[in-house]
Amino acid sequence: MCGVFCMADEKLMVEVTGQPLSIGQVIYVPQRDGAVKRNIIGWRIGVYGDTPLSGAVDSYYVSDYVQVRIVDISTSTIEVSRKDIYVDGKEAEEESKFLEVIADDEAWRLAIGDREVTDENSPYHISNSGLPPCCKNTPDSRDILAYCRRNDGLIVHDANILSRSLLACWDFKCENENPLGRILEKLKIEF
Repeated sequence: MCGVFCMADEKLMVEVTGQPLSIGQVIYVPQRDGAVKRNIIGWRIGVYGDTPLSGAVDSYYVSDYVQVRIVDISTSTIEVSRKDIYVDGKEAEEESKFLEVIADDEAWRLAIGDREVTDENSPYHISNSGLPPCCKNTPDSRDILAYCRRNDGLIVHDANILSRSLLACWDFKCENENPLGRILEKLKIEF
């Protein structure tokens, strides 16, 4: 697939790798109150390579605003990552179910650590949390859990992203008796 991109008076030809979703295609985005139906109205393409220029779709522009989790906050946007898009409305509805997580401040601080604590001997230092200290996915997992803390839970979609992130940590093991284990249990994440 090839696309022409115009910048000022210049045209660039970029070969798009992979099979992006079509402009106009109906998609669904999971939300806390149910999935929303939107149409794809454009792509954002990351360009790489020299000659010829090639690129891949980084994200999609949709026909109306949706709420998505970015790092540890929720934002209203029309630009949506592929990981947040479903082509099956029923699957998106299932992914929209809310999993409530209520835990006290102490449990959260022990489970994910406190980024403001600098004393490495403190049980609240991030290196002493229930998350694996040496996994490259740990910051992403901590962000999702911080979002969970702020919102008293996650939709299934975000819980699944968290589960995949933690599963990628080869040394991650969690017991249900510790604070992180109890939180993951409420999110239906088991190891």
